[in-house]
Amino acid sequence: MCDKDVIEKLHSIFPFGNIRGPYIHKSKPHCKPRWRFDAFGPKCRRIILDIYPFLCSRRKARIDELLEIS
Repeated sequence: MCDKDVIEKLHSIFPFGNIRGPYIHKSKPHCKPRWRFDAFGPKCRRIILDIYPFLCSRRKARIDELLEIS
């Protein structure tokens, strides 16, 4: 994500995990810095289940696949 404010909003809704960045493309200096939000384990599962209804069918299928594994 290139918009830090969106990542910060996600972190305010789910107040766990970590915001990481900025990551700069060394080979592409014209690109915007990138940011990411990391969450793992049961807390990550909570985020997935909360946003699931808003995702496209392709992403939902992938999540369904991953949740079967865990």
